[in-house]
Amino acid sequence: MFDSSVLSRTICVFAGWLGSVAACQAAALHAVRSDGGRAVPRIIARDVCAWPAMTRLEDGTILVANFNQPSHGRMVGDVDTWASVDDGESWEKRAPGAPHSPGTLSNRMNVAFGALPGGEVLLVASGWSLKTDASTPSGLQIDKILRPWVSRSFDGGRTWLIDRESFPEFSPGGGHQIPFGPLQVGASGDLLVPVYDNIPNPKSGKTKWTHVYVYRSRDRGKSWMDPVVIDAEASYNETALLHVGGDRWLAFCRTTHLVAYESPDDGRTWTRLGPVTDKSCYPANAIRLRDGRILLSYGNRTAGDPRVEAKISSDGGRTWSAPTRIAEVVAAPKPGLEDMGYPSSVQLADGSLLTAYYAKHSRLYDGYHLAVVHWDAARTFDVASP
Repeated sequence: MFDSSVLSRTICVFAGWLGSVAACQAAALHAVRSDGGRAVPRIIARDVCAWPAMTRLEDGTILVANFNQPSHGRMVGDVDTWASVDDGESWEKRAPGAPHSPGTLSNRMNVAFGALPGGEVLLVASGWSLKTDASTPSGLQIDKILRPWVSRSFDGGRTWLIDRESFPEFSPGGGHQIPFGPLQVGASGDLLVPVYDNIPNPKSGKTKWTHVYVYRSRDRGKSWMDPVVIDAEASYNETALLHVGGDRWLAFCRTTHLVAYESPDDGRTWTRLGPVTDKSCYPANAIRLRDGRILLSYGNRTAGDPRVEAKISSDGGRTWSAPTRIAEVVAAPKPGLEDMGYPSSVQLADGSLLTAYYAKHSRLYDGYHLAVVHWDAARTFDVASP
C-alpha cells in the first residue's frame, strides 16, 4: 500500500535543504514508542505552570526543575525539584532548588539547569518581586527582575546550597538577567550558560528583552566571567545551547520563531545559521543523541492547534527532518497564543527518550500541569532524517 506519510516526510526533508521552514511544518506526524504504538503523556504534577528543565545524572536519576504555581509568575512561588529513578515511570518531589525569600512577595521561576560530571547538579534561577494588583486573577503583578542565584546539589536534589552573590546581577548592556536552558560543559571543561537581559525604557519604566549573552565558568559554577553576546544586532530572549563536540556549539534563539547560531571556538564567537522553525514555534531544547544526531524540541503555539514537536538532524544541525508531534494540547477557548510547551528531553539507557513539558489544558487535566512522554527516536524518525 502507498504510504502518503513517507512521501510527505521525504518532501519535507528536501524542503529543509532548500531552506523552506514553512513547507516542513505541514508534514508533522506523531511520535511512537519502541513497540510502534503512539506515545502517550503522563502527569507528574498538577496546578503548576512549570516551564520544566530536565537533566539525567550519571546514576540514571532523572531530575526536573519547575515553577510550582499555576500562573505566569503572578504568584509567590519556588523552583521545585522532581526525581525519577525508574526512567520516568514514577516521580517523587525533592527539595526546592530555588525557594523564594521567606516573607517576601516574590518568586523564583526562570531557570538554567544541568548535571555536571561527577553527579553534581547546578541550577541558576532568577525570578520576580511582586506587587499588589486587584485586576489580576491572583491579585499580584510582576514588578522587578531578581538577581540570579546559583543552587548546587550533591545528593540528587534532596538538599541544596544556594549562592546568592556569584552570578552577575547586570548584563554588559546594563540589563537585569534571566537564565534559561541546559547548563553544559564543553570539551575544554568550561561550563556555559545563556541568559537574556531586559533593559528598562527611561521614559516608560517598562523593560524589554534585548540580547542573549553566554557566560562561562571555569570552576564548576562558583564564578562567572567572559560574557559574550550571541548577536548584537538582534533581539532574542530564551535561548538553548548545545555542545555538539570539540569546540563546536549550537544556540537556538527565541524570537517569533527559532533561529540557530553556531560557534566553532567554544562559545567565544557566534555565526547565524538561520531560522529552524516557523512562527510561534519556541522556545527550544536540544540534546545530542548517542548515535550523534541532534534532537530539537519546542512548543508549537499555533492558535487552534497547539502541540509539542521535535525535529532531528544528522549533519550537526545544518539541515533538519520534518517535525513530529510529541504531545497534543487542547486548544484555548479563545483564539490567540497558546499557553503550553517548554519541552526538555533526556535520552535513557535503552536509547529511548523522555520529554517533559507543561500545558494549561489537555486531555490529561483541565488546568496547568507538568507532564512527561516516553518515546522512541529511532522508530519515529526512521524515514525523516536528512
